[in-house]
Order: sequence, then structure tokens, then C-alpha cells
Amino acid sequence: MKRLSMLCAAVAAVLSPAFAANTETPVVVTATRLDDVTRLPASITVITAEEIHRTPAKTLPELLSLEAGVFNRDLYGNQAARAKIDIRGFGAASSENVLILLDGRRLNDIDMSAVDFTSIPLGMIERVEITRGVGAVLYGDGAVGGVVNIITRQPGRAGRKGQAAFAAGTYNTRRIEANIEQGNGSTSFHLAAQGLHSDGYRVNNELDQGTLQADLRFAASGRESFLKFGADRYKVGLPAHRQVDASANVDLLSTDRRGATTPNDYSKRDGFHVSGGTTLFLPGNSQLILDVGYREKQDKASLSSFLDTTLAGWSFTPRLKTGSSVWGLPGSAVAGVDYFVSTYDSDRANNEAAAATPIHRLAIRQTSIAVYAQDTAELRPGTHFTLGARHQQVSSRARDTFNASAPGAAFDGGATDKDDGETEDAYEVGLRHALNDTLSWFGRYGRSFRIATVDEIFSTFPGQFTFLLPQTARTLETGLAYRQGDVRLEASVYRMNLKNEIHYDPNTFANVNLDPTRRRGVELSAGWQAASRLALKASYAYTEARFTSGSYSGNEVPLVPRRTASLALDWKAAAWWGLSATARHVGDKRFDNDQTNTFSQKIPAYAMVDLKWYGQAQGWTLEAAVNNAFDRKAYDYGIRSTSSSTRYNAYPLPERSYTLTLRKEL
Repeated sequence: MKRLSMLCAAVAAVLSPAFAANTETPVVVTATRLDDVTRLPASITVITAEEIHRTPAKTLPELLSLEAGVFNRDLYGNQAARAKIDIRGFGAASSENVLILLDGRRLNDIDMSAVDFTSIPLGMIERVEITRGVGAVLYGDGAVGGVVNIITRQPGRAGRKGQAAFAAGTYNTRRIEANIEQGNGSTSFHLAAQGLHSDGYRVNNELDQGTLQADLRFAASGRESFLKFGADRYKVGLPAHRQVDASANVDLLSTDRRGATTPNDYSKRDGFHVSGGTTLFLPGNSQLILDVGYREKQDKASLSSFLDTTLAGWSFTPRLKTGSSVWGLPGSAVAGVDYFVSTYDSDRANNEAAAATPIHRLAIRQTSIAVYAQDTAELRPGTHFTLGARHQQVSSRARDTFNASAPGAAFDGGATDKDDGETEDAYEVGLRHALNDTLSWFGRYGRSFRIATVDEIFSTFPGQFTFLLPQTARTLETGLAYRQGDVRLEASVYRMNLKNEIHYDPNTFANVNLDPTRRRGVELSAGWQAASRLALKASYAYTEARFTSGSYSGNEVPLVPRRTASLALDWKAAAWWGLSATARHVGDKRFDNDQTNTFSQKIPAYAMVDLKWYGQAQGWTLEAAVNNAFDRKAYDYGIRSTSSSTRYNAYPLPERSYTLTLRKEL
């Protein structure tokens, strides 16, 4: 409680009206927790709507994977359904160590289900902010490798405009999108909808997805209120792996690449979210944001067993953003409270036919409350000092109703009820200094953490709850950023030391806390507006993820490529048409389950090229894209057998595909 009281005092200090206003216009404005990310001492990338429209990428994960240090792992290759984002090398646990935000609100849930990127059409996105490294002070649990903030288009204050689009492509892919917005000064709204179908590259890979998003805004003297609603539904087939075993003369990756090992498995999700709040504009260039939200989703999945899960969560996240003056130094600050209540109810049966009589009926409730404060002070023109801290308390209640007479329960057992409580702190200190008009240096040190998900604390055969220790990380990073005219260069190096990393152990079939591990690496990015109609962009990342103690000491963490690189080109050939091209290289990596680093093979490196032609005239846009233009046969994910030295399972990515899109401004 001492630490909590100290942090509360810091929050109170930040909220004090004694702080003066900062009237400087920010470069990047976010209606989230920061007004200007460009002053932070961190490696930050902002992807604009214009860049998104011109890229050949079909999905958000493909777009993100063009950035330094960001890796997209896609098991099934169907419109990014069940894709995972990895920043700074977390392998199989990547989605639990990268926080995904939509307009500043968490999309990560307390289970291990990946964020459904198919529900976020690229046409709805205004920009994407990628902050690499520790982000726990502002956002809490899970912001270890980095934070991706997806910011959607906000409705305009005056007039009406809209857009409709239809796309068709390989594998019987069809997508229809429509959005409309209208404003009359004080009231504005934005409505967007998407329908998507694809047979998928493989057998039993069909995807059906629908999304509806609504954003209503009310402006009055001294305040602005909002109400947001969203609903989505999808179903995707899960074809599982293709097996390769040289000793048994089996190579389904070559002979039946598009086949399905599990022709009947699927995942189905229905969900909705609603949020509302008010921003009060206070004297001294301050804002008080009061908002509340509710999310609910129901997942049904037929895998090796059948799961019927309902996850619901409330959030209340009041915060104050203000111009500040600490010891007479201008700057900006944010302080607030995060309160989350999540419930997880999951029926687990032997198969879908036995769904009415589940073996386990799990009921888990998690409550989290945190206070945080972060201040960025201008020590002198061009020099900004950042200091922040968070104190978070998490309590969990886990219950299992076991049915010994259910089909398949003979060799199972019920889990003993358990309660758990954890308290964690995060902090960050950093400096960004302009060496001259074009070159700036940044450095920061911070602590982050993550709490085990509900899937990680429950293990079957027999059923039991095991509350793992929180994973903690201390990250040190530094870098240089160069901006002059049309040239942009950035280089950063980092070192991350982790304790109690949460990891799946294939020998015990349970999640465990590891001995200390380490990530370190180099990230390089460059952009050049070579001419009025030609833009170039490139990135490179070297990532080293290793176990630093214990039985795996010195070994590489599986599923983390040492080297990734990308190159993007956009040529506006004429006023009405242009060409864009991207190339991505992903280095080889260890198979999942190869913590011993003894398996004779690695997942091979690959490179893919995507191309796009676009033309515009009188409010119409026509786009023709080719993805994997050179028809490379690759896979992002593979898992070695623990019982054979020659057998592994691979999840192939799609071959060459085509997409034609027609868009009309309304």
C-alpha cells in the first residue's frame, strides 16, 4: 500500500491546477492518451491513411509487417483471420506481449485468442501508431514488446460524405464495404459496414465475416461527448497442418499443400462492444475524459475438443490530459485510473456432439485497477524529459465444475477452486534531445509486465489451475532520428531482460515461468520522397531472443527470425494513376517446441513481393493487386514433433493471388 499511496500522490500532483498551459500545436494528434507521440523518447512509426490506400497489403497485419521490428505470423493465410503480431521477438506468445488498441481502447482479452483483424477494414483506418518497446505505464498489462494503436476515421463536423467499395479476387474472395458520415456542426456521426467471404487457399479454410461500426459525437460549449457501437461475426475453417516426416517418406507440404488435416474444425465468433463518454475542456489547456465501455464475445471452436466460451468485460478509464509546468518547465501530462472487470465462462467438451454435457465448465473472473501518471517536460527548446509510473492490482477467481460422467472424462479430473492476487508496478524514464535542426537522440529505460491469461493458468489431463508469477521486463533502448526535407532516417538499439517469462512447456503440456530470458536487437528504417511522384521506404531489423539461464541457457527462442527486412515503392506515374510495390524478407527461425535447438531443420527464410496498380477519376478508384507475385511457397509457422527427430508440421501460406477493387466516393 505504500507504493500505491506514493503513486496516488504523484497522480494528484499531475492533476493539480497549478500546472500551466502549453499552447504549442502538436504534430500528431490522438484522441487517446497522448497528444503528441513525436516527443516521446521511443521508436515510433505513424502510418497514414494515404500510405494505407496505396499499399498492396490486403490486411492490417500485412501492412504492419513492413515496419522495422514488426513480424506477422499467419497460420492460415486467409485475410489475416487468426493472425498474430510480434514486436521484438516473442515467438509463440507474441499476441500476449503486444498490445493492440482501437482508438485507444484495448482489444486484447484475458484469454489467448488473437485480435480479429478481419473486423478492421483498411478503409476505416485514419492512421496507425506503432510504439516499440515498453508501453506499460500508459496501457498496463501486456504492453511489453510494443503497442499498436489503430485510429479510425472520425466523423466530420460539417457536410456529408461517404464511400463504397467492392473487391473480388482469387479463392472466390468477395468483399463489400460502405461508410457514410455526416455533421451539422454540433452533431456528427460515422457509420461503416463490411461483408467478407473467401473460400481460402486451403481445404476447410472458408471465411465469412461481417462488421458494423457506428460513431456518434455531440459537441457543446466546453465539452464533447461520444457514443460508439460495434458488432462483428465471423466463422473460419481450421485446416490444421501439413505433416513432413523424411523417415516415413511423408511430405504433405509438397504433395498436398492445400489439403486439410482437420476437415471439420472451425472457429466461430459473435461479438459486440459499446462505449461512451465525455471530454470536458478545462482552463489551462486541459481535458478531463470520462468514459466507460462494455465488450462481449462468444467463441465456439471445434479443435481437438469443443469449446464454447463467453467473455465479457467492463471498463472505466477516466483520465486528465493537461499542459503542465514542473519547476517552471513547460510540457504535457496525463494521469488516470484504469478499472477493468472481465468474466470468462467456458464449456469444454470431448467433441461438438457432446457439447451439451461438457467435461469442464470454467468460470473465471478477473478484476484490475490501476493508477498511472506520465509527464513530458521541455527542459529547453528541443529537449524533452519523460517520467511516468503505474501501479496495478489484479485479482482473479477461478472455478471449475467437473462432470465425471461426461464423454471423455474418464482420464480427466476437476480443477481445485483457486483465488489469486497480484500487484505490479511499471515505470519509464527517458529523454529526447534535438542535437540540431535535423538530428535528434532518444534514450529510455522502463519496466513492464504481463499477467498470465486464463488459458495459460488452466491445464487439462487432469484439470488444474496454476497461477503463474507475473512476467516482468526491463528494457533499455537508445536511438537516432534524422529528418531533413524529404529524407527520414531512424536507427535504434535495445536490450530487454525478462524474468518469469510465461511460456508453454511441451514436455509437461502446461505453461510455466521460465528462467531469465533476453531480447536485444537493432532496428533501422528509412523514407525518401525521391521526387514529387516517387516515394521509397525501407526497413531492417536484427532480433536476438535467447534463454539466458536454466536448462535452455544460450539457446534461441523458437519462432523468432533473426533478420527481417522490407522495401516499399510508390510511383505516382500521372495525376490519375500510379504503381506501388512492396518486398518483405523474413529470415529462418527455429520450429515451435524446439527450445533445445536440437532439431535438424529450421523454418526456411522467404521473400515475397506484392504489386498494385491504382487509378482515380471523377470520384472512382480502381485497384488491381497481385500478392506473392513470384508465387513463393512458404510458411510462417511450424512445430516439431517431440517424439520423432525427423517429423514436423507446417502451416503453408497462400501462393500467388489477385484482387480487383472498385471504390466510389459518395
